[in-house]
Amino acid sequence: MLIRQLDALTEIADHTADVDRRRVLIDQAAMIERAVRQSITEESDRADVLRRYRVLLARIDRERSDQLAAPE
Repeated sequence: MLIRQLDALTEIADHTADVDRRRVLIDQAAMIERAVRQSITEESDRADVLRRYRVLLARIDRERSDQLAAPE
């Protein structure tokens, strides 16, 4: 379920240009990340979810970099 939530946040982030709204997505992802570290004891399962978390953060960071590089 946590992987699906992170995948959904990643999909939403792909369509979210507003910085404040992206911040909300990052905050939500951080809550999921904390829950994963506290509740998933199986290392490989935890690693799978945390990988998706890093994908989301990378996607948001890349979009932010693309916006900064785009000419106005």
